[in-house]
Amino acid sequence: MGISTNLPGASAARKVVMAGGTFAVAMGIGFFMQNENAEASLQSPSTLPMPQAAPAQDALPSELPEPLTSAAVAVPTAETAIATIIEASTTPEVEQEEEIIAEEETVAAVAEEPVCDVTMSADVRDAALVELSVEAPCAVSEAFTVHHEGMMFSGMTDADGKATIYAPALNEAALFIAAFDAGLGALAEASVPALADFDRVVLQWKGEGAFEIHAMEYGATYGEAGHVWYDAPRDAASAAQGDGGFLLALGDGRVENPRFAQVYTFPSGNAPQPGSIELSVEAEITAANCESQVEAQTLEANRGDSVRIVDLTLAVPACEAVGDFLVLKNLLADLTLQAG
Repeated sequence: MGISTNLPGASAARKVVMAGGTFAVAMGIGFFMQNENAEASLQSPSTLPMPQAAPAQDALPSELPEPLTSAAVAVPTAETAIATIIEASTTPEVEQEEEIIAEEETVAAVAEEPVCDVTMSADVRDAALVELSVEAPCAVSEAFTVHHEGMMFSGMTDADGKATIYAPALNEAALFIAAFDAGLGALAEASVPALADFDRVVLQWKGEGAFEIHAMEYGATYGEAGHVWYDAPRDAASAAQGDGGFLLALGDGRVENPRFAQVYTFPSGNAPQPGSIELSVEAEITAANCESQVEAQTLEANRGDSVRIVDLTLAVPACEAVGDFLVLKNLLADLTLQAG
């Protein structure tokens, strides 16, 4: 590990440069298959009853849920509950009057319970993005998690039980799942053939990780026009027109134990000129994460290829270093470009 205080454009905060080998990484090979498994068992983009969420764990990789499929435990509807109660009432045993009254009250209460249909639609937008529209009338101002090819990030419905999110596709046959903690959920599919023209990398974490992707396009240095990061993200139009890459930040910090993701996309199939893009990850040392181990994941999808997932565990220095940044080199593969 070396300490650099003369990075171009660096602020007063120190940048601690960490080359490969100074942090632990491991390949994740299991959970990005959730898309394939879910497609095999789900026939249409309809409402999907979700399994109950697993108890939270400390480490991000161990918290990844099992693939969400139609085999999940179904939530009984009002009609099935009523049928069960009526069937029980036809037994030949003599019922006491108070039991009959209680039964009738139960039937009436179940019949009045609203049926909650959670739906999600997926519409393809520029730069291989997908607009997700979630509607959950029985989950007003409720948190949910979006799942796609191993990528996970938090969302929240509004006062009408609705949410709109722009998410990056990581597969041309894209399947998205919205899962609520209450056991409700929905899925939607979209065909995104334009993904074959883009390189895409994802950095995701849970809680107070304070991670950032930095992309240095065509030899750019900190603060220059080709430096794409959270404070200079560009937009999808730049990539759609082939002008350069853009960064998309995902995740709603209002929810409990939020999941965040940053996604960098470059139009490699329509690159304006040959060259390279240097990619790095920075982690800010904060009062919330100092003297602890933080975990994250990277996902890389190169022009529609299978997603490559790497788990990252980082030992954050002592709290005296709050305000400094760790620069993780060689975690993401640099992009080599040919003119489109």
